[in-house]
Amino acid sequence: MNSLRWTIAIHEAAHAVACIALGGRVSSVEVLSDCGGCNMIELSPDRLAFAAAAGPRAEYLADEFDPPVMPEPITAKMPEAIADDSTEPAPATTLPMEPIAVHDDERIALWAISGHFGEPDSWARRVRFAYHVADQLITANRDHVVEIAKALYLRSRLNANDIEQITEPMELVA
Repeated sequence: MNSLRWTIAIHEAAHAVACIALGGRVSSVEVLSDCGGCNMIELSPDRLAFAAAAGPRAEYLADEFDPPVMPEPITAKMPEAIADDSTEPAPATTLPMEPIAVHDDERIALWAISGHFGEPDSWARRVRFAYHVADQLITANRDHVVEIAKALYLRSRLNANDIEQITEPMELVA
């Protein structure tokens, strides 16, 4: 039985691996409590659709591979001098808004329709093609997806340098 966090890590790792295999770059990838995100850049619309399709198509790997064991949390007692400090906490700062994420299915559907508005019969065929390409990417790069997912599962967030260190010795197949 896999956990939701492990499934999300696999899903987001598949986006990252597909993006890199297709010639794009990943600036960051993260796992939150009940969702995740992968910032894929430098991809054509076609390749972005294929990378978007890779996430949901790879989720079966969460049942085939066990997640890494999470390390035990470090617990320490707060020194009394700090615990008794009655200073006011710093005011919360407002962080800049992140762009709103587009759901994978929506991204793929918009790609399938774009440029083919008058051809609704082609939309389903294009969606099936995107999933077919994603399946090929996942099959060819399965071990890479699992390695990225393990690091993501343990660390929650990977930046471009983290991803490069993990994928550098790998030869990704497009």
